[in-house]
Amino acid sequence: MNKYTPHEVLKLHELLSYKVNSLNKIKAYYNLVSDSQLKNIIEQVISNATSDIVEIKNLLEEQTF
Repeated sequence: MNKYTPHEVLKLHELLSYKVNSLNKIKAYYNLVSDSQLKNIIEQVISNATSDIVEIKNLLEEQTF
């Protein structure tokens, strides 16, 4: 069953790519941060982005053509 149009699938792929690239960047900067409050915020961002990536991947895996 096609749950999404091809255009929507493409947008999901674009969003997934953006999230993965953003996550990689924030992880790279994490070790450069010394402030504990900022580290806590970054850890939250990493956790949220990881959850978003898993959710988008699951949506794409459900899609059939």
